[in-house]
Amino acid sequence: MKDVFDRRVRVTNLVFGSLVIIVGVIFALVNLGVIEGEVRELIWDYWPVLIIVWGFTELQKIIVNLIEKRKVHLISAITTVVIAIGFGLVLLGNNLNWFAEQISFWSILWPTAFVYIGLQIIFGDLIINKKSSKHFNFSSSSNDYKEKKSSDEGFKTEYKLVGEIDKGREPWVLDDLDLYNVAGETKINLATALINEGEVTVNIRGLAGEIEILVPIDLAVKVRARVLAGEVKLFAESAGGITSQEIYVSDNYEDAIKKVKIDLELKAGEINVRWVK
Repeated sequence: MKDVFDRRVRVTNLVFGSLVIIVGVIFALVNLGVIEGEVRELIWDYWPVLIIVWGFTELQKIIVNLIEKRKVHLISAITTVVIAIGFGLVLLGNNLNWFAEQISFWSILWPTAFVYIGLQIIFGDLIINKKSSKHFNFSSSSNDYKEKKSSDEGFKTEYKLVGEIDKGREPWVLDDLDLYNVAGETKINLATALINEGEVTVNIRGLAGEIEILVPIDLAVKVRARVLAGEVKLFAESAGGITSQEIYVSDNYEDAIKKVKIDLELKAGEINVRWVK
């Protein structure tokens, strides 16, 4: 059963990713005036279908993770799906004149935010399969990530709905860290951190916003930074657009006495990782 769901997710991602590329090319042709007339109008009317499809692919991933007993931040995951599908339907309905009057997405978003906050107050950070968190493992000789299951024991989990998470203004002790900031700015200064010998893992995720990591130039690190829609700046490398990802591994990582493995992921926004002295 799990293999079947995994295959479906891979196929869905391949199809959806290919569709996004095709639509991007079509939009470029539209902007260049190569595509005009009824075809142009059809594209402008139906492009929100992509957002709806993406929402359903995220729903499928939630189902797969639940079946495979992987860690799921259930309320935030479901909220992401609802917002994506709802946003796509509102845009599509406005384009196709489904409604008597044009509907503003924000008029739907802020009531949804209240519902979300209410659920958080009642249930807190509802995590399914908490002891089966997914973290990432990758070798210094390859840019290929492999998922591994690991216990949450020893991880300090922090969760924030909206706002700023800022660590490092004063000296602090870095332990294995798992942060989730739904919408906002997350700043981590490793230059002021007291790091024990061995490998420390830092996982930071969010729905929308900005992640900034300051890394002392003499610290051995493994970093994966991924943004579904936005920009990634990882030391000297950068990427932007749809599904942007950069990976970096220090040359001396395997032999380093102190080392930090960092996994960063945003649905939308900017990730910036830079060296500091």
